[in-house]
Amino acid sequence: MATAHQPVMRDEVIRLVDPRPGDFIVDSTAGGGGYSLAFAAKVGPQGLVLALDYDRRAVDRLNKLHQEQGLENLLMAEANFRYLEEAVKSHCPEFWGKAAGIVFDLGLSSDQLQDENLAMSFQSDGALNMNIANQGPNAYDLINFRTEKELADIFFRFGEERNSRRIARAIKEARQKKKIRTAAELARIVSFVQPPSRRLHPATRVFQALRIAVNDELGNLSAALAPAVRCLRPGGVIAVVSYHSLEDRIVKIFFRQKSRISDGPEPALRLLTKKPLVPAAAEIKNNPRARSAKLRAAIRIINTHD
Repeated sequence: MATAHQPVMRDEVIRLVDPRPGDFIVDSTAGGGGYSLAFAAKVGPQGLVLALDYDRRAVDRLNKLHQEQGLENLLMAEANFRYLEEAVKSHCPEFWGKAAGIVFDLGLSSDQLQDENLAMSFQSDGALNMNIANQGPNAYDLINFRTEKELADIFFRFGEERNSRRIARAIKEARQKKKIRTAAELARIVSFVQPPSRRLHPATRVFQALRIAVNDELGNLSAALAPAVRCLRPGGVIAVVSYHSLEDRIVKIFFRQKSRISDGPEPALRLLTKKPLVPAAAEIKNNPRARSAKLRAAIRIINTHD
């Protein structure tokens, strides 16, 4: 059950969080464990890393590593970071308000992209799914049962797709003949009506929009940021790696609001990255999926734990 995932900007994240022996760290998106294992090595046997993921396969993979390597300072929990506060208070309540660092890596892992059961890839012949937690409607349900207008709204809002109406109309016409069952079928329908691009696959924005809608990714992020700040100790760092403008905008606005004097008597955060950091050319060459990543970080500067 080895991971194919390469953590993006791991060195930059570790440098900004600057974990020390004995620290408590929350890896909100454990994925392949790249951040979690690096943090566990830094905090040592007296510290603790709580690794969260709502993808059970990722948690199982980390549990296996935990057993193989005897990582007593790594604690895994199957949880959506939307419920970060509940997860910390449930698994290690003594550390609430004492985190030295909380990290979010918002991108899909390579393991998820390659998982035929999720059918995230354009080439996948797996059944349309994209539902990481396997709870609630999946991509098949949206594509085959939402109205043409609802689909157009999803593609425009979550994928910033300019041809959303044309694509939604093509999907409606196609599913009237037969249900759209696989990711590859959907990609072909979109490609047929979408102007070609040298930079992106024609279905890129549609797939992004579906994934965001199915998993409520933007809602999860918006709900998680304030509790994450409350969980930090003064001097603790929150770091977020995002992969598209919708995610980055939420993080940017939140960090700016919390770092202004207008946020109560004192601002809660001080920005560590006035402009987002991006991967080095060498990392992008080695891991092309990192090319759209942006890293923002801020440090907790007052002690008010709601």
